[in-house]
Amino acid sequence: MHLSEEYLKRHSIGVPIVKHMHIGYFLNRYAYENGFQWALQSIAWNEPTTHPGFYHVRQLRPLYNRGKTGSVNFLESMELIHPDVKLSWDKYEDYFLERAASEDFQNIVATEQQIVLAAWEMYVYINDAFFAKFCKEYMGMLYDTLNFKSSIDQRFENYNKFMKFMEPKISLRQWKSDLSTVTKNYCYWFVDLIAQNGK
Repeated sequence: MHLSEEYLKRHSIGVPIVKHMHIGYFLNRYAYENGFQWALQSIAWNEPTTHPGFYHVRQLRPLYNRGKTGSVNFLESMELIHPDVKLSWDKYEDYFLERAASEDFQNIVATEQQIVLAAWEMYVYINDAFFAKFCKEYMGMLYDTLNFKSSIDQRFENYNKFMKFMEPKISLRQWKSDLSTVTKNYCYWFVDLIAQNGK
């Protein structure tokens, strides 16, 4: 927690905080023509040498079955939902304050367990054939990690059991690396902004 955040929290000052990040992510479930799907929002600061820097904001969804021959990079197996947004530093705060007040993020992922499970769903979707080939005998265990009828706590427990069981059998290093990148740079401040707007 930054000093400014600690001060505001200690004095119960409810000022919305928009953090400037070199890289950031958050996950949201959105409606589309065939139902619902997870989306990954990414923020990246670009600092060219010949002109002022800008923020690159992207809204992405996973591409089905990209890992036909082996597990593929989760973060690179996406397609754009909307055109990229480029923001100068002075437009950044207003942009996210407006987005937080909109109806677009009613299903944002807010906790660490939910982040892991939502990202895992996307990863399995991207690597469907890979899991069908290498986890054929363990499909029941895999299904338990994705079973929406179970509680978040139960699914998270099933996910950890599956990871521990499968680790000696298949390589999930790419997944762990991608997950770490998302969780370490997750935009919890945006989750807080949405909560302040009563979403």
